[in-house]
Amino acid sequence: MQALTREGIATLLFGAGAVEFGPKRFKLHDDYPKAPLSLIYTNLRSKPKGHLTPETLRAIGYHLAKIYMEGRAENFNYVVGLPNAGEPLATAFVEYYREYRTDRKVELIYLDKVEEENGRRIVAKPGQKLRRGNKVLMIDDALSLGGTKIEAIPALRSMGLRVNQCIVLIDNEFGGEWPLMQIGVEVIKSSGISNWLNCFEAWGLISRERHFETIDRIRQIAKYLHLQMK
Repeated sequence: MQALTREGIATLLFGAGAVEFGPKRFKLHDDYPKAPLSLIYTNLRSKPKGHLTPETLRAIGYHLAKIYMEGRAENFNYVVGLPNAGEPLATAFVEYYREYRTDRKVELIYLDKVEEENGRRIVAKPGQKLRRGNKVLMIDDALSLGGTKIEAIPALRSMGLRVNQCIVLIDNEFGGEWPLMQIGVEVIKSSGISNWLNCFEAWGLISRERHFETIDRIRQIAKYLHLQMK
Protein backbone atom coordinates (compact mmCIF):
# COMPACT_ATOMS: atom_id res chain seq x y z
CA MET A 1 0.00 0.00 0.00
CA GLN A 2 1.27 3.48 -0.88
CA ALA A 3 0.53 6.53 1.28
CA LEU A 4 0.77 10.05 -0.11
CA THR A 5 2.93 12.78 1.38
CA ARG A 6 1.42 15.93 2.92
CA GLU A 7 2.10 17.80 -0.32
CA GLY A 8 0.58 14.96 -2.33
CA ILE A 9 -2.61 15.08 -0.29
CA ALA A 10 -2.87 18.88 -0.70
CA THR A 11 -2.44 18.56 -4.46
CA LEU A 12 -4.98 15.74 -4.69
CA LEU A 13 -7.64 17.65 -2.78
CA PHE A 14 -7.13 20.92 -4.64
CA GLY A 15 -7.44 19.08 -7.94
CA ALA A 16 -10.59 17.31 -6.73
CA GLY A 17 -12.29 20.62 -5.94
CA ALA A 18 -12.36 19.91 -2.21
CA VAL A 19 -10.63 23.21 -1.36
CA GLU A 20 -13.21 25.98 -1.77
CA PHE A 21 -12.54 29.73 -1.62
CA GLY A 22 -15.03 32.44 -0.70
CA PRO A 23 -16.99 33.44 2.44
CA LYS A 24 -18.02 30.34 4.39
CA ARG A 25 -19.79 29.68 7.68
CA PHE A 26 -18.49 26.94 9.96
CA LYS A 27 -20.24 25.11 12.76
CA LEU A 28 -18.53 27.49 15.20
CA HIS A 29 -20.67 30.32 13.79
CA ASP A 30 -23.72 28.74 15.42
CA ASP A 31 -22.19 29.60 18.80
CA TYR A 32 -20.30 32.71 17.64
CA PRO A 33 -22.48 34.27 14.91
CA LYS A 34 -20.48 37.51 14.90
CA ALA A 35 -17.20 35.74 14.16
CA PRO A 36 -15.74 36.71 10.76
CA LEU A 37 -16.49 34.28 7.96
CA SER A 38 -13.66 32.10 6.71
CA LEU A 39 -12.40 32.61 3.16
CA ILE A 40 -11.39 28.97 2.72
CA TYR A 41 -13.17 25.70 3.36
CA THR A 42 -12.13 22.09 2.84
CA ASN A 43 -15.10 19.94 1.89
CA LEU A 44 -13.89 16.42 2.67
CA ARG A 45 -17.21 14.68 2.22
CA SER A 46 -18.00 12.04 -0.35
CA LYS A 47 -20.28 12.60 -3.32
CA PRO A 48 -22.99 13.88 -3.63
CA LYS A 49 -22.55 16.17 -0.56
CA GLY A 50 -18.90 16.69 -1.37
CA HIS A 51 -16.39 16.15 -4.14
CA LEU A 52 -14.47 13.09 -3.02
CA THR A 53 -14.54 9.58 -4.40
CA PRO A 54 -14.08 6.47 -2.23
CA GLU A 55 -10.54 6.18 -3.65
CA THR A 56 -9.64 9.71 -2.53
CA LEU A 57 -11.06 9.14 0.95
CA ARG A 58 -9.06 5.91 1.18
CA ALA A 59 -5.91 7.83 0.22
CA ILE A 60 -6.54 10.31 3.04
CA GLY A 61 -7.04 7.50 5.55
CA TYR A 62 -3.82 5.79 4.45
CA HIS A 63 -1.98 9.10 4.74
CA LEU A 64 -3.24 9.67 8.29
CA ALA A 65 -2.13 6.18 9.32
CA LYS A 66 1.33 6.81 7.91
CA ILE A 67 1.57 10.16 9.72
CA TYR A 68 0.48 8.56 12.96
CA MET A 69 3.05 5.76 12.75
CA GLU A 70 5.98 8.12 12.17
CA GLY A 71 7.90 8.16 15.44
CA ARG A 72 4.93 8.02 17.80
CA ALA A 73 4.11 5.60 20.59
CA GLU A 74 1.08 3.66 19.32
CA ASN A 75 -1.11 3.20 22.32
CA PHE A 76 -4.70 2.45 21.30
CA ASN A 77 -6.97 -0.54 20.82
CA TYR A 78 -9.90 1.07 19.03
CA VAL A 79 -10.30 3.61 16.24
CA VAL A 80 -13.41 5.73 15.75
CA GLY A 81 -14.22 8.04 12.87
CA LEU A 82 -16.35 10.96 13.97
CA PRO A 83 -19.63 11.08 12.07
CA ASN A 84 -19.94 11.66 9.28
CA ALA A 85 -16.78 12.87 7.53
CA GLY A 86 -14.40 10.91 9.75
CA GLU A 87 -15.94 7.47 9.25
CA PRO A 88 -14.48 6.56 5.82
CA LEU A 89 -11.11 7.95 6.93
CA ALA A 90 -11.13 5.70 10.00
CA THR A 91 -11.98 2.64 7.89
CA ALA A 92 -9.03 3.31 5.57
CA PHE A 93 -6.76 4.15 8.52
CA VAL A 94 -7.41 0.74 10.09
CA GLU A 95 -6.97 -1.03 6.74
CA TYR A 96 -3.52 0.54 6.28
CA TYR A 97 -2.55 0.12 9.94
CA ARG A 98 -3.37 -3.59 10.00
CA GLU A 99 -1.20 -4.14 6.93
CA TYR A 100 1.90 -2.82 8.71
CA ARG A 101 1.14 -3.68 12.33
CA THR A 102 0.17 -7.33 12.09
CA ASP A 103 1.17 -7.87 15.73
CA ARG A 104 -1.52 -5.53 17.04
CA LYS A 105 -5.26 -6.01 17.19
CA VAL A 106 -7.11 -2.81 16.36
CA GLU A 107 -10.87 -2.58 15.92
CA LEU A 108 -13.28 0.02 14.58
CA ILE A 109 -16.10 1.36 16.70
CA TYR A 110 -19.01 3.50 15.57
CA LEU A 111 -20.85 6.61 16.74
CA ASP A 112 -24.02 8.24 15.51
CA LYS A 113 -25.57 11.72 15.52
CA VAL A 114 -29.08 11.99 16.93
CA GLU A 115 -31.33 15.03 16.91
CA GLU A 116 -33.08 15.67 20.21
CA GLU A 117 -35.34 18.39 21.55
CA ASN A 118 -32.38 20.25 23.01
CA GLY A 119 -30.21 19.83 19.93
CA ARG A 120 -27.83 17.32 18.43
CA ARG A 121 -26.05 14.68 20.46
CA ILE A 122 -23.40 12.11 19.55
CA VAL A 123 -24.04 8.62 20.90
CA ALA A 124 -22.55 5.16 20.55
CA LYS A 125 -24.26 2.89 18.03
CA PRO A 126 -25.96 0.04 19.94
CA GLY A 127 -24.79 -3.55 20.01
CA GLN A 128 -21.04 -2.96 20.21
CA LYS A 129 -19.18 -5.20 22.66
CA LEU A 130 -16.15 -3.28 23.84
CA ARG A 131 -13.44 -3.92 26.41
CA ARG A 132 -13.67 -1.33 29.15
CA GLY A 133 -10.52 0.53 30.03
CA ASN A 134 -9.06 0.35 26.52
CA LYS A 135 -7.87 3.43 24.64
CA VAL A 136 -9.51 4.82 21.51
CA LEU A 137 -8.04 7.02 18.78
CA MET A 138 -10.49 9.55 17.30
CA ILE A 139 -10.21 10.44 13.60
CA ASP A 140 -11.77 13.44 11.87
CA ASP A 141 -11.28 15.42 8.70
CA ALA A 142 -10.63 18.90 10.10
CA LEU A 143 -10.19 20.86 13.32
CA SER A 144 -11.90 24.19 13.83
CA LEU A 145 -12.93 24.61 17.48
CA GLY A 146 -13.07 20.93 18.36
CA GLY A 147 -16.81 20.95 18.98
CA THR A 148 -17.63 17.57 17.42
CA LYS A 149 -14.64 15.94 19.12
CA ILE A 150 -15.69 17.32 22.51
CA GLU A 151 -19.28 16.13 21.89
CA ALA A 152 -18.04 12.62 21.10
CA ILE A 153 -15.85 12.16 24.17
CA PRO A 154 -18.72 11.61 26.70
CA ALA A 155 -20.20 8.91 24.42
CA LEU A 156 -16.85 7.12 24.24
CA ARG A 157 -16.17 7.44 27.94
CA SER A 158 -19.66 6.20 28.76
CA MET A 159 -18.60 2.92 27.09
CA GLY A 160 -15.68 2.69 29.50
CA LEU A 161 -13.10 3.78 26.94
CA ARG A 162 -10.19 6.15 27.49
CA VAL A 163 -9.79 8.98 24.99
CA ASN A 164 -6.41 10.69 24.83
CA GLN A 165 -5.63 11.22 21.14
CA CYS A 166 -7.30 12.61 18.04
CA ILE A 167 -5.81 12.82 14.54
CA VAL A 168 -7.09 15.21 11.85
CA LEU A 169 -6.08 15.92 8.29
CA ILE A 170 -6.22 19.71 8.44
CA ASP A 171 -6.12 22.28 11.22
CA ASN A 172 -8.05 25.42 10.28
CA GLU A 173 -5.87 27.27 12.80
CA PHE A 174 -8.68 28.85 14.80
CA GLY A 175 -7.25 27.59 18.11
CA GLY A 176 -9.27 24.37 18.30
CA GLU A 177 -6.54 22.22 19.84
CA TRP A 178 -6.54 24.11 23.16
CA PRO A 179 -10.04 23.07 24.36
CA LEU A 180 -9.10 19.45 23.63
CA MET A 181 -5.74 19.69 25.37
CA GLN A 182 -7.51 21.06 28.45
CA ILE A 183 -9.47 17.81 28.75
CA GLY A 184 -6.43 15.63 28.17
CA VAL A 185 -6.71 14.92 24.44
CA GLU A 186 -3.60 15.29 22.27
CA VAL A 187 -4.30 16.59 18.74
CA ILE A 188 -2.17 15.14 15.93
CA LYS A 189 -2.37 17.18 12.72
CA SER A 190 -1.21 16.27 9.26
CA SER A 191 -1.06 19.92 8.18
CA GLY A 192 -2.21 23.40 9.05
CA ILE A 193 -4.23 25.39 6.55
CA SER A 194 -1.40 27.93 6.26
CA ASN A 195 0.92 25.16 5.03
CA TRP A 196 -1.55 24.30 2.29
CA LEU A 197 -1.87 27.95 1.28
CA ASN A 198 1.92 28.25 1.05
CA CYS A 199 1.97 25.22 -1.25
CA PHE A 200 -0.92 26.46 -3.39
CA GLU A 201 0.78 29.80 -4.01
CA ALA A 202 4.19 28.19 -4.66
CA TRP A 203 2.59 25.88 -7.24
CA GLY A 204 0.79 28.76 -8.96
CA LEU A 205 -2.67 27.53 -7.96
CA ILE A 206 -3.65 30.74 -6.14
CA SER A 207 -2.42 34.32 -6.26
CA ARG A 208 -0.30 35.94 -3.55
CA GLU A 209 -3.18 38.35 -2.94
CA ARG A 210 -5.60 35.48 -2.25
CA HIS A 211 -3.02 33.76 -0.06
CA PHE A 212 -2.46 36.82 2.16
CA GLU A 213 -6.16 37.75 2.25
CA THR A 214 -7.10 34.23 3.38
CA ILE A 215 -4.34 34.06 6.03
CA ASP A 216 -5.35 37.48 7.37
CA ARG A 217 -8.97 36.33 7.75
CA ILE A 218 -7.88 33.16 9.57
CA ARG A 219 -5.97 35.32 12.05
CA GLN A 220 -8.99 37.58 12.51
CA ILE A 221 -11.18 34.57 13.31
CA ALA A 222 -8.65 33.12 15.73
CA LYS A 223 -8.26 36.46 17.52
CA TYR A 224 -12.03 36.95 17.78
CA LEU A 225 -12.56 33.46 19.22
CA HIS A 226 -9.68 33.85 21.65
CA LEU A 227 -11.22 37.05 23.03
CA GLN A 228 -14.67 35.47 23.28
CA MET A 229 -13.43 32.43 25.17
CA LYS A 230 -11.20 34.22 27.67
